[in-house]
Amino acid sequence: MTPAIVVACVAAWAAMVASGVPAGDPDSGDLLAWGANDALRVAVQGEAWRLPASVFLHGGVLHLAVNMWALAGMGPLVERLYGPLRFAALYMAAGVGGALASTAIGPARTSVGASGAIFGVLGAILAFLLVRRRAIPPSVLKPLRSQSLGFVIFNVAFGAAVPTIDQAAHLGGLATGFLAGLALAPPWPRRGTSAAGLARSAVAIAAVGAVVVAACAGVIRWRAGTITPMDLFRDFAIQAAPIEGRQVETAQGLADVAEEIEGSDGESTRVDL
Repeated sequence: MTPAIVVACVAAWAAMVASGVPAGDPDSGDLLAWGANDALRVAVQGEAWRLPASVFLHGGVLHLAVNMWALAGMGPLVERLYGPLRFAALYMAAGVGGALASTAIGPARTSVGASGAIFGVLGAILAFLLVRRRAIPPSVLKPLRSQSLGFVIFNVAFGAAVPTIDQAAHLGGLATGFLAGLALAPPWPRRGTSAAGLARSAVAIAAVGAVVVAACAGVIRWRAGTITPMDLFRDFAIQAAPIEGRQVETAQGLADVAEEIEGSDGESTRVDL
């Protein structure tokens, strides 16, 4: 599942670039057109699909590269611990949980990226070490726990120092991944796949999915009552930006026409125009 997620994120970025979106620094309008998370669109306009969609979008090639590097480094380990199906479920649960936290906390803003889901992967590692700590040798357990905690502390501190980083999505993804990891932690060592094992996985995944959906419904309903006039105006400005650009182009064109008329006689002006 880890390579599949990486491919999906890269493919989404490539499709955006192919459609004309800047590769390095897309604006809010571009990201919203492709499914970015935004409290106003989710809570007021009912576009809850943006919560999972935004997990596969990124604000430029650097943002994409950093997140995919982190996922490629940590994802295979967690997938081996939980199994592919449980790993996919906790990854998406953490991504949606991070997007939901971003929607609920602070002013309405445009948000994209897999970082919330990646923090959830870290949370799942911590959950597994808590639930199955006796199943892993201490020589492996101690450095793994230290590395996971160190990565979380570093990124939380870095996010607090850089205002543009969506700290709510990071912490929301971390908490959701930890809780989903507790619910989905399989017996260890894992044995071969069986019908009973698949049934248990399906029940656990369905339970986690139901809790995430219920949380989304409750938070969205609450958030709809907190949207301010400033949030509405910001969304209007984003939607009006393309119109404003066309108005500027038209005004420049009319200025060129006026200059042509003023500097030429009538016949040549008609030919040029």
